[in-house]
Amino acid sequence: MTAASSNTGQLRYIKETVAGTTPTTGNGKELRTTQPTMKAGLTTVKSTEINKFRQVQSSTVTDLSVDGGLDFELSAKEYDPFIESVLFGEFAGLGEVTGTFTSTDTKLSLVGATLTPLKPGTWFKVYAPASEPEAVRRYYAKTWFKVGSVSGTDVTLAAGQQVPAPYRITGKAGYKFSQKVVQGGTGTKAPSFTLEWEQADINQFLVYRGMMPNTLSLNFEVGAIVKGSVGFMGMTHDITQATTLPGSPEASFGEDVMNSVSDMGVIEAAGKNLLSNDDFIKSLKFDVNNNLRGQKAIGHFGNAGVGVGELAVSGTIEAYFQNADLYKKWLNSEVITVVFGVSDNNGNGYLVELPKVKFREGSVNGIQKDQDVMLSLPFDAFYDKAANTGVRIYKA
Repeated sequence: MTAASSNTGQLRYIKETVAGTTPTTGNGKELRTTQPTMKAGLTTVKSTEINKFRQVQSSTVTDLSVDGGLDFELSAKEYDPFIESVLFGEFAGLGEVTGTFTSTDTKLSLVGATLTPLKPGTWFKVYAPASEPEAVRRYYAKTWFKVGSVSGTDVTLAAGQQVPAPYRITGKAGYKFSQKVVQGGTGTKAPSFTLEWEQADINQFLVYRGMMPNTLSLNFEVGAIVKGSVGFMGMTHDITQATTLPGSPEASFGEDVMNSVSDMGVIEAAGKNLLSNDDFIKSLKFDVNNNLRGQKAIGHFGNAGVGVGELAVSGTIEAYFQNADLYKKWLNSEVITVVFGVSDNNGNGYLVELPKVKFREGSVNGIQKDQDVMLSLPFDAFYDKAANTGVRIYKA
């Protein structure tokens, strides 16, 4: 007997043009995952008849549910289609532009590039060419910059940001500025996907169609890889002995995974740097939930449609209890901004910006012998009129 081993499985996906129908053209894409969580369930109803045998003679299947998704370790490019789809949007913005770079303490210039897509208050990254010293390349790879204002080829940094003296550059060619951003709350429709798990050792393919984006989670913890998950609500499920995806599978991007230690570029709350010695953060959790609901109808096995609910954005900051700053923001019900960004050694990265946040609870934990006292602050992110969103995710 040959039993299936998880070590021989591979997850693939393709974006659908018609929800619930796998395209016949294009190529499936291999996807890195630590655990696929897709599943299907049948609702079976047993007859309630009464007879002289004291036994029911039949049951019937009345519904199908398809949901779940995948757990992952964050790496560049790999999950971009799902980040976009969860927020019902698409990455757009400056893109990547190249020019001759000069930086002072508070101003970055890129001669030969058009910087007008960089709007005040948004974030971007700078990439140094391979010819630059390693320390310079690493500084720019790990740093996120916030725009104060833009004039021609000059960007004045937002208040509180400053380039340290060793990394100020004068007239060096080959530098790049990079920014793309997707924001939640502006789109009304998201694409669906076909997800397919190949169990290669027994030649079986589990197929999940009409997988609509529902949830996204990211977890930043001490001494760990940044972990996440994407959840879907689906339409149909099948098992086959051959792939249902068109074309030839494209390999995953294979970029380095990102960690919550050396790869963290910024954590800010109310404009204060929480990576400083005044505040130590033990963990940060970020969640997006579209609150999708299956719509049932007579004559339809499974969902006849999918209803879209509130775009709910929430999370939790767990900090060492060092001062009263964060605790008072909860106690006074203050509105603050929260920003956190991460980048790999090549500068590929993501930054999440929440312009209007309120802590909903504030609890002090660990008050016992030989324990650090911790401050746990669950929060909700709300729609901000000035930003026209409650959440932005940048990539570079």
